[in-house]
Amino acid sequence: MNHWGRGAAGEFSGHSLEAAVFLAKLAAAKAKRKSFNFPNHFLGIVAGGCLREECLLDIIRNLPQGVSEVMVHPGDNDAILSAECGWSHHFQEELNAVCSTQTANFLQKNKIESHWGRFQSHWGRFRLTTDLKWNIM
Repeated sequence: MNHWGRGAAGEFSGHSLEAAVFLAKLAAAKAKRKSFNFPNHFLGIVAGGCLREECLLDIIRNLPQGVSEVMVHPGDNDAILSAECGWSHHFQEELNAVCSTQTANFLQKNKIESHWGRFQSHWGRFRLTTDLKWNIM
């Protein structure tokens, strides 16, 4: 278990999950007072770091009503990104899940609006370099 209350990727202890929920509710209340727009739901945190395609599709199949944000950390080089940020995430798997044909087809078939398509269309022009700065190719 690390200092965020996490063991293996996505596993939270009871107290750290309660704290995260409390902090999220506090942030939402502050955002409402400032008239900020924010999603109704935030999903994917339990699978953080290893959101594989089947997990992403399961989240999408069970989306609640309203606007949802799904947390992902897509990247195209696990070794470099993990060394630079100190996280042992599966960046490439998350990129593959977000950009997969199966995910795109499911979203389209079920008329679910997504901003991932915009991300996917730009991925070829943007790459994360080893110094973690965005470069346009």
